[in-house]
Amino acid sequence: MFAGQDDAKEAVNALPDALRSSWIVVQFAPEALSSAQKDDFMRSVNGIYVSHD
Repeated sequence: MFAGQDDAKEAVNALPDALRSSWIVVQFAPEALSSAQKDDFMRSVNGIYVSHD
């Protein structure tokens, strides 16, 4: 859990193979998914969780 979106931004920049959606940071296993698969997954995350912050 992050205190704010700035913390999430820092985490995504520090973690390899990580993407961020608002306060959610997802770190993917290296080479487990293609870029297209990662994009599809993150679209699902964006569709499920919406932050108003």
